[in-house]
Amino acid sequence: MTDLLRGLPNKIAPLVAGAALLVAAWLYVRFGSLNLARLASADMRVHVDFDSFWSSAVALRQHTDLYRTDALLPNLDPPVLAVLLSPLTELDVLPAYRLFALLTALMVVGASIAVAEWTGLSARWAAVAVAALLLSAPLQSTVALGQVYGLLTVALTAAWVAERRGRLGWSGVALGLAIALKPSLLPLLFWPVLRRRWRSLLAALAAGAVATAVGIVAAGWSAIGQWLRLLGTVQVTGFLDNDSLAALAVRWHLPAWLGYLVAAALLVVTLWRARRRPGHAIWSITAASLLLAPIAWNSYLVLLAPALPMLLARGRTRAALPLLALPVIGIDWAMLLPPGDSWLTRLGMSLYCGMLLTYWAVLTFAPAEERASGDWSSELDTWPAAMRERVPG
Repeated sequence: MTDLLRGLPNKIAPLVAGAALLVAAWLYVRFGSLNLARLASADMRVHVDFDSFWSSAVALRQHTDLYRTDALLPNLDPPVLAVLLSPLTELDVLPAYRLFALLTALMVVGASIAVAEWTGLSARWAAVAVAALLLSAPLQSTVALGQVYGLLTVALTAAWVAERRGRLGWSGVALGLAIALKPSLLPLLFWPVLRRRWRSLLAALAAGAVATAVGIVAAGWSAIGQWLRLLGTVQVTGFLDNDSLAALAVRWHLPAWLGYLVAAALLVVTLWRARRRPGHAIWSITAASLLLAPIAWNSYLVLLAPALPMLLARGRTRAALPLLALPVIGIDWAMLLPPGDSWLTRLGMSLYCGMLLTYWAVLTFAPAEERASGDWSSELDTWPAAMRERVPG
């Protein structure tokens, strides 16, 4: 019975992946693709996040209020982001968006390729990982809305690669910049603490402080105060694209604090497991941080995309299959949900939170040591050779 329970995830994973691909294909045939339509649109109201960031960058250049612009949505990111995006204000907003969208796609895909290269993943599985990423709703949504998750993905990947190469200072710098851009990733400071990488920790703290200071110098102390007050007005909603556990609680008419409490407990579990899983740690802690945040849009899954080549290279193919396939289910999923507030509707609206929980579970509990038995990756690599042996010379 124990062996059966241990083997159950390996049996379920391919079924989950297959079901996800079938659902995604049916949604595309039935409804088309909202994300692809948004990507092709020239209406900046569609690329609403970038419009907000670009407007703040323009305000910075004109020495006006970064957080009171004509953008449709408020900018919830710190002033340093406006500094980083200020070169794009040389362009009109639509060309600036298109350039940023291209760079974002290149950054996310490039980060996954970098991990695949570093881990020695076979070209076949690297191609599968990149193809799944290009088809995924999180990447398409990130690019279509003009979100900044490409910058965060590159920073986290750079921190991981630098740490693996023994360049602890640079690893900490990349980590600190990611946290400065997205403070909800603050639990990532536990990563160097768990490994006693004190140089990385100090570099992360210094880099985060310098990045924050750059934003303060450029925009003034008042901008920091306005940004913090704006964050204080944010309320957790149960919108289906919000993957956090606080949003899940609100969706099921439970207090948000209960979701935060459960997420905090999961973070503790993550940190305990991360001590013996240095290769997985940065990614599992990132997943736990997203579960703990008040807002964790499904697009945030691009931050975890570079972890998939790592899992595949370590022979965790069955565990990686659902992580490759589930994100292909787009926001068009909402078209299937019955109207109203029935339990079935709330369950359907919780699909994306389930995706993030699946990422967290795999990255937190996947065995640290490699295991060759039952490895689909090695099987796939031997198929061409086996086929050549059957062909008469």
